[in-house]
Amino acid sequence: MIYTAQKDAMSELNEAVRMIYSALTAITDADATFLFDAESKDPSIASGEFIEIHRSDDFGDFAFGPDQKILRQWGAYPEAYFSVRLPCYLILPHVLQQIFASHAHNELFDKPFQLIGLSVEVSVHWSWDDMEDVPLNSSTTNIRLDAFTESYFRCQAEDLVAELAPYLDWLRYFEHMGLEFMHAGRREKLIADANMILAYLHAGGVLNFAKMTSLCDVAGSLQPVRNLIQTKMPDCIA
Repeated sequence: MIYTAQKDAMSELNEAVRMIYSALTAITDADATFLFDAESKDPSIASGEFIEIHRSDDFGDFAFGPDQKILRQWGAYPEAYFSVRLPCYLILPHVLQQIFASHAHNELFDKPFQLIGLSVEVSVHWSWDDMEDVPLNSSTTNIRLDAFTESYFRCQAEDLVAELAPYLDWLRYFEHMGLEFMHAGRREKLIADANMILAYLHAGGVLNFAKMTSLCDVAGSLQPVRNLIQTKMPDCIA
């Protein structure tokens, strides 16, 4: 029964991490460049690798690791798709990083928790070009914690998921807003306001999610929440 409970808690934690990844990739407008192998011996078989990630700053950070593996492809070149499995490493926004660190079982390791390690699968459009820019929010098809990161949190997964719960609805809303087309200045403000909301919740503030998001929908921004926090807890304003 203990093993089953831990397994269920890890499934819930993986789902929470998926939501966090989705919010990060949306609000930072992240995409990754896939470089096709120009010297491939068989042009009918997809080959190449992700070489860099482009994103806005100040809402966490992430990077792809080596050991990229092309799993499968659909259709034939050109205008086909293929899937790449690769490691991904997340540095979370400050508040979420603190929450994860407080639940990490560091006694198992020589160093404290720093990064969320993921195994992700990303779908790539096989175009006519030498490289393809891939929007990560819509193209990442599978996300789960890697075994090393699971080891940090297996014993505390249930408590960690419970502490993350108040943030997840807001993270989904940040994703919704972040997917809109917007100029750089507006995106910077969205990121600043998102960090402010996380800080407010972490400091014990309470927000009526349904009411506040309705106001934000009308305003087209998170300004109504900023106004409320300015009144109740101005120290959270960046």
